[in-house]
Amino acid sequence: MSVVDGSHREDIPFTSEFRHGRNKPACRAEDIAKFEFNILPLEVGQAVVFNPELLHKGVNHDEDITRVSIEFAVKYS
Repeated sequence: MSVVDGSHREDIPFTSEFRHGRNKPACRAEDIAKFEFNILPLEVGQAVVFNPELLHKGVNHDEDITRVSIEFAVKYS
């Protein structure tokens, strides 16, 4: 997983697209190109919890073993 440090504090324009059974945020390529994504140095068994407004994306997986990821959201009021 890679993230743009501090991006949750910026006003990044986005739209939404229906993927995997739900609406998900989507940004234009030209908006994303100006940011530097940093790969998180995660080890096997580690998890990440982050602000939903943090700009993030997956990274290539070139291993011979299956990688499993779980996405969930917690909504509070």
